[in-house]
Amino acid sequence: MPTPANLGDVMKTSDMVIEKAYAKANTTITKGMAVCNDGSGFVPATAALAATYKVYIARENKPAADPDRAFMVLEKGVIVAQKTTGTAVVQGQKAAVSATTAGQLIAFAATNDLVGTCYKPAASTDTQLWIRL
Repeated sequence: MPTPANLGDVMKTSDMVIEKAYAKANTTITKGMAVCNDGSGFVPATAALAATYKVYIARENKPAADPDRAFMVLEKGVIVAQKTTGTAVVQGQKAAVSATTAGQLIAFAATNDLVGTCYKPAASTDTQLWIRL
């Protein structure tokens, strides 16, 4: 099982790329959430958005009530992300954005668009996933 960590924690800093982001109006972002910039600002990633836009992982919370506040996202590196329960993943397995839960990752399937690679295994009941973007 993975070492306990917090959502949004960067677990490996070599080749890490962090960027400043701004959320779409009235959008709440939480640490560890998969996010995409849909052209109007960053929003929780969906499978449909991931098919077109790059997926980042939020490094911090951004409440909807604070629309002008920037937040940091990881573009490249290893980070702890939100994971949908129900499927276990093994180290080295590909990951994708969940088709049912915006902002969360799942094990890659042929119907998903690839986001990254699982850095550590996660049980089906785990809600966190170490991923390399």
